[in-house]
Amino acid sequence: MGLPDEQLLDPQAVSKALRCVICAEVFVKPVSSICQHVFCRACIERALQQHARCPTCRSPLNAWELQPNHLVQTLLDEVHVRCPRFGDSCGWTGPQEALPAHQSTCLVLQRSDLARKLAVEQRKVREQTSIIQDLKTQISQQERILADLRTQATRHKLQLAQARQQLREQDQQLTKKSRLMRAEVEAEVKLQLAAKAQAEAEEAEKRLQSLKSTHDELVQAFVKDPQGKTVVIKLDIQKPIEAIKNTIIEKTGCPEE
Repeated sequence: MGLPDEQLLDPQAVSKALRCVICAEVFVKPVSSICQHVFCRACIERALQQHARCPTCRSPLNAWELQPNHLVQTLLDEVHVRCPRFGDSCGWTGPQEALPAHQSTCLVLQRSDLARKLAVEQRKVREQTSIIQDLKTQISQQERILADLRTQATRHKLQLAQARQQLREQDQQLTKKSRLMRAEVEAEVKLQLAAKAQAEAEEAEKRLQSLKSTHDELVQAFVKDPQGKTVVIKLDIQKPIEAIKNTIIEKTGCPEE
């Protein structure tokens, strides 16, 4: 990129030899190729990135072969130009070599630079404000989420306490039921034992009655044998008289009468 015509005080008075064949504007930082053609440094470096040849004669050319053209730069220093801020009401004009000194004191340029810096800072402020707003929104969302989580935690604690209370009550009920069941089992066992004891008692009573009955059927009889001795004989009174007589005769040896 060269120096635009609107910045030249008299564009028509500038020789074509001071214009770049690539951008057609007055040279800015002129450099020469090994084939002695002159270009703006920015223009020729950009062109060589596409084709490593001189744009004028097509000779092979590399960027590292370019050299500053001090003679052309001297001619450019004498070209009269306007302040780059002439559109902002700066009326300074003078040779290009005096431009740096003017720019260091140009109030319009300084104001423009300040305005540019202010615009940059304002843009940064807007960006930071937007970021802060986004962060506030995120914080609000996180606070709502945290509040919901706290509410859920409180509800869960209450539910847990209720569940524990229910478990305690159920445990108490189970303990009570267990005790009742154990008491019922013990009572049932006792009833069974009592029934068994009753049955055994009844059976013993029956055996006793049977023994008593058997004892009652046998009576002792005191009978004298032929020698005059008394003989004790157990007689079954349930037997016929004839059988009893035979028993007495057998035991005493007395003859039958």
